[in-house]
Amino acid sequence: QKILSKEKTELVIRTSENDSQNEKSALRFFIEIGCEGVINFPSSDESLISFYKSYPLPMVFVGRIIDEKLVSIITDNYGMGSHIAKFLHNRGYSSFLFVGLQQFADPANERLNGFISYLHSENLSFSTENIHRLNLTNNTYVTQFMNCLRSLIKTGNTVGIFCLNDLLAYKALKIVERIGFSVPEQVGIVGYDNLPISALSKISITSVSYDYKELAREAYSILSGIVKTRKLIRPPKTIPNHLVIRNSTK
Repeated sequence: QKILSKEKTELVIRTSENDSQNEKSALRFFIEIGCEGVINFPSSDESLISFYKSYPLPMVFVGRIIDEKLVSIITDNYGMGSHIAKFLHNRGYSSFLFVGLQQFADPANERLNGFISYLHSENLSFSTENIHRLNLTNNTYVTQFMNCLRSLIKTGNTVGIFCLNDLLAYKALKIVERIGFSVPEQVGIVGYDNLPISALSKISITSVSYDYKELAREAYSILSGIVKTRKLIRPPKTIPNHLVIRNSTK
């Protein structure tokens, strides 16, 4: 808003609630009201790609590379995934788990890929059995996750858990507390996105933060360039992240 106010440009915000039909509706709404361009934080629904390609307004995607022909600004998810694995390893955790969402496609998950890459480079054990999916609104797969934790702790391991986002990290924290394991001594938890819940929970959660100001500046700079010239005037940029260390890790 600060950037746009200086440019005398109006900002219109819509949310899709991570639903593809809502996203299509929101994007059509922008056409109807005469928007000049769109900055999109896209969902993970691959079926939307053809819709994006045919969309008539200039659009810059933030957070994901949708297609080589579409303009994206990304953060270093792969590098941060690797950094988190190294961080947990250096803090003394001996076994490692990844917690994602049921609907998230693992092969496209750069955070997970970077996490696995470091563990394998250090000859640390990690397989598909170490990948768990949870649902944020119900207890699907919770029992499987709990049994895995119990098995690892029983054999004398300390467990480092990397979660796809802070909401999953908060849910994982509650599950760990429910079954009586200590955080961060027996189990360490790292989230992603540095949402307010990560700092406000009883045991604050180590998380990954973005440079939001730089993301906003870069997104608007690229979009305004496309609006003015109708072509990409410079390649997109990778914005670095940083780890905010809190009480959920040793």
